[in-house]
Amino acid sequence: ARARRELRRSTLWFQRLQAVYLLTAGRVSAPTVAGVAARAGIDPAGLAATLTGAVGVLLAVLAFVVATAPLYAFALEKAWNESRTPRVALASEMDSLGVAPDDRLLVIDSAGFKYFTGRPGIVTPDDPIGTIEQVARAYRTRWLILERDDIVSALAPILAGGPRPGWIGSPVFVVPAGDGGVARLAMYPICLDNSDDRCSGGPTLAHGGMATR
Repeated sequence: ARARRELRRSTLWFQRLQAVYLLTAGRVSAPTVAGVAARAGIDPAGLAATLTGAVGVLLAVLAFVVATAPLYAFALEKAWNESRTPRVALASEMDSLGVAPDDRLLVIDSAGFKYFTGRPGIVTPDDPIGTIEQVARAYRTRWLILERDDIVSALAPILAGGPRPGWIGSPVFVVPAGDGGVARLAMYPICLDNSDDRCSGGPTLAHGGMATR
C-alpha cells in the first residue's frame, strides 16, 4: 500500500512503468519462497540463497551498530560536555552581571543558548558584517556570543582579537581555550545607539572589566 502511495512521486516515466507492472500484472505471491520462485519462473535455490544473503548482511550491519554504539555514545557525550561547559559558565556570569532575562542574544545556536541561559536568541547569519549589523538592529539584540567551534566567517576575526565595528564592544566574558589559541567562547555588548555606553567601557560594562574563566 505504501509503495502504491509513493508511486506518483517517481520522477522518471520508466520507473513508474516498472513499478506499475510489479504492483499489478507482474505481482507474484505465494506462502513460501519456493512457491514464489515457481510462479515467477526462477530458480528456487537461487532465490533462497539471495534472501539468505540479504538477511545475513542485515544481521551483520545490526551487530556492528550494537557493538559500536558505546563508542559513539562516548564521543557524543564528550562533544556535548565540551559545548555545555562554556555555556553553563556563561549563564552563571550573565546572572551575576544582571543581564535581563529578556535581553536578546546574537548567537549561532539560538535554541541551545535559550536552553542554557534562559535568554532569547537570534541566529547570526553567515553574511558580511554589515548584514549582521542590520540583523542586530532589526531584532534589537543586546549581546553577541561567539564560539570558536561554531562561528560564521565574518565574526571569526573578532573572536580572534581582530578589529571590531563600533557597535560591538570589548568582551565582558571569555572562556579561554585549553590549547592557548582562540577563546572557546566570548560575550560582547552590542550598542545600537549613543545612549548605550557599554561599548565605550562605561560603568555598565561588566564590573568595569572583562571576566575570564
